[in-house]
Amino acid sequence: MTKKLLILSTICLILTAIACSADTPTVRHTVTFLNADDSVFHKIQVEDNQTVNPPTEDPIKAEYLLKGWTQSLEGTELFDFATPIKEDMTLFPIFVSAMYPESNLVYIKKEDGTLSVKRYLNVYGGDVFTIPSSYEGMAITSIESEAFIGFYSLVVSIPESITSIGNNAFTNCFAFIVVDEGNAAYKAVDGVLFNKDMTTLISCPMMKSGEYEVPSTVTAIAEYAFYPCTHFSKIFLPKGVSSIGECAFTGCNAEIYLEEGNTVYSWEEGVLFKKS
Repeated sequence: MTKKLLILSTICLILTAIACSADTPTVRHTVTFLNADDSVFHKIQVEDNQTVNPPTEDPIKAEYLLKGWTQSLEGTELFDFATPIKEDMTLFPIFVSAMYPESNLVYIKKEDGTLSVKRYLNVYGGDVFTIPSSYEGMAITSIESEAFIGFYSLVVSIPESITSIGNNAFTNCFAFIVVDEGNAAYKAVDGVLFNKDMTTLISCPMMKSGEYEVPSTVTAIAEYAFYPCTHFSKIFLPKGVSSIGECAFTGCNAEIYLEEGNTVYSWEEGVLFKKS
């Protein structure tokens, strides 16, 4: 009898707990994300003691980038999105200028929260121009197409953080290019930019002169890679080259020589042809 009473008592307690739970409403809080003009950008309901994710898109403010969100209007401390929400909350955007005044670079923000160099505002960048690896705590991971087109400097230094470089980023660029040794995507040799394993020649500075022998590892020449290298007399291509991009040698006065055994291209009297 005692055992039966204990079982019945346990069942009653469980049923009571279930009933109480069913009667207790779920507590939710409203998290409001504001635009730069204090209008509502995004609003979401969050269960008590749960975390909230930032909006998938950023609010727009001309010539500015969103750095993050803060809990006060004049705040500078970024909100930690690992914080459990226990009350209604309003979050304000923190914007930083899209232009870094000390380097004259203009950035755009990518979906992953990192930055890409969109363009350089001036033509002349001094003797040595170093692309920074971060800006306002955000990593700089890419360079957009034509970002440094027509750029004049003796040397451009690419940091370890860069993982992507757009087409023609350094077209008509005077400067020798150097790449941080820790960069996993790119490499520079004698001022010429390659991918890391040196199978693609990406860009050659227009200031190089004389004769140039493309490394034997190269199988592809990027578009506009030698534009407009007017000071070369001869360029020697290895037999492994199987792809040459559009206008790769436009404006280049050099005679082109091709190593014997190439199955895609041929040359005659310094002129390159594609085999039919």
